[in-house]
Amino acid sequence: TIVTELATFDITPDGLLMTAMSPDTTADKIAALTGVPFKTASPLQTYAG
Repeated sequence: TIVTELATFDITPDGLLMTAMSPDTTADKIAALTGVPFKTASPLQTYAG
């Protein structure tokens, strides 16, 4: 598991899976900042504000 202030990712055999993110950002912004492809979990959790 990788935890940052913007998102949490699980490391899976198929690559990264974003399981939670900050309510102050978007998945598109996180994708632009990471530079690494990832899938988004459904349902996606949101960090407590």
